[in-house]
Amino acid sequence: MELSELLTELKSYQSGLDKKIAELTEKTNNTRLLCDQTQAQLLRPDAGGGARRTQTKGLGEAVTESDEFKSFIAHGAKGRVIFVAPRNPLWESKITLSDFGTPTATGVPVQQIGIVSGQTRQLRVRDLLPASPAEAGVIEFTRETGYANLASPAAEASDKNESTISFTPAQEVVKTIAHWTRLSRQAAADIPGLTQYVNGRLSYGLDLKVEAQILAGSGVGEALNGLITQSADYDTGLNVSGDTMIDKLRHAIYQCESSERGPCDGIVLHPKDWEKIELIKDEAVAANKGRYMLGSPGGSGVTIKTLWQRPIVESFSMDQGTFLVGGFATGAHIRNRMETVIDISESHGEFFVKNLLAVRAECRLALICTVPELFVNGSF
Repeated sequence: MELSELLTELKSYQSGLDKKIAELTEKTNNTRLLCDQTQAQLLRPDAGGGARRTQTKGLGEAVTESDEFKSFIAHGAKGRVIFVAPRNPLWESKITLSDFGTPTATGVPVQQIGIVSGQTRQLRVRDLLPASPAEAGVIEFTRETGYANLASPAAEASDKNESTISFTPAQEVVKTIAHWTRLSRQAAADIPGLTQYVNGRLSYGLDLKVEAQILAGSGVGEALNGLITQSADYDTGLNVSGDTMIDKLRHAIYQCESSERGPCDGIVLHPKDWEKIELIKDEAVAANKGRYMLGSPGGSGVTIKTLWQRPIVESFSMDQGTFLVGGFATGAHIRNRMETVIDISESHGEFFVKNLLAVRAECRLALICTVPELFVNGSF
C-alpha cells in the first residue's frame, strides 16, 4: 500500500472515528444517567425505619425487583419477561443467601436457607482486557503485519531513509453464548430462591463459558477465536538446563516483548501450577534451605499475586501444565454487542399447561486480537 493511499484511508477512518466518538459520548451520558438513577434506587430509604441501604444488589435482585418481573408474577407468570443486565459495578457484589418461610406439617412457617448455589470462583481473565460496545455483528479492523524501521541519523539536506509499514484487513464475527433451564411457576414466585438461583447459576455459568472461550476458543463455527489459539508457541530454544517453572515464564515474557509491539502485562496459569510455584523452596544456600522462594505463607494482609512484576491470573479454564503470557491491555480487546440478558418465558413446548418457565441467560461478543505476537503460550 502506497503512503498516499494510506493517508487517504487514515483520513477516512478519522472521519468515521469522529462520528463514532460523538455517538459513544451520547451513549456514555445516557449510561451515567442510568447508573445514577440505579444508585439512587439502591440507596432509597427502607419502608420501615428509614435507614439507607448499603448493600449493593446482585443480578438476581435486579431481576426479581424489576417492574417487569413483578408484573410478570402478578399476572400469573404468563407470557414472558426480558431483563437486560449491563455490566454495572453496582450489580457486581458478593452473593448472600436469603431466608424464606416454608409451611410445616402444622402450617407454621419456619426459617430455612434458600436455594444453596454451588461455590463460584472469581473471574479475572476478562478483566485484563479493555472492552467497548460493538455497533454491528461483524467487526472489521486493520492488523499491522510488518514494520521495517529504517530510522537513522541524517545529514542536513540529505535523503532520509523510508520505513515501511504493512497492513492487512481482518474481521471477527460477534458470537452468541447462551444456556437455559426450567423452573416451576411456584419456584418463580419464591423470590429469595430465584434470586440466589439467577445469581449463582445461569448468569455465572455464562461468565464461566465466556472465560473459557476468551482463552481457548477454537474460532471454528460459533466459537470465539481465543487468545491461546491466536498466540505464538513458546520458543523452547530459550530454555536452559535446570530451568524451573519460574525461569520458563521469564523466558516467555522475553519472547513476548521481543516483538517490540508492547509490554507483557499478565500471566495466566492453572491454579495447580501456581500452587507448585508458590511451594518452591530455596535449596541453594544451606542457611536458607527450606524457605519458600515467594515469601512466608504466614504473611498477613491482602497481596496481589505477581511474578516478575506481572500479575498472576489463575483460571481453571487453562490446561494444567500450560501457561499464557501476553500484553492483554494493548494486544486484544472485547467488543460487546449485547450484555447479559435474562429472559423468562412460559412459551416453550408444553410449559404453559405444566406450569413451567424457561429461564435463559445470553450474551453476544467478539474477541479482537490486534497483535497476536504479544501473546505466547507454552508448557512447563
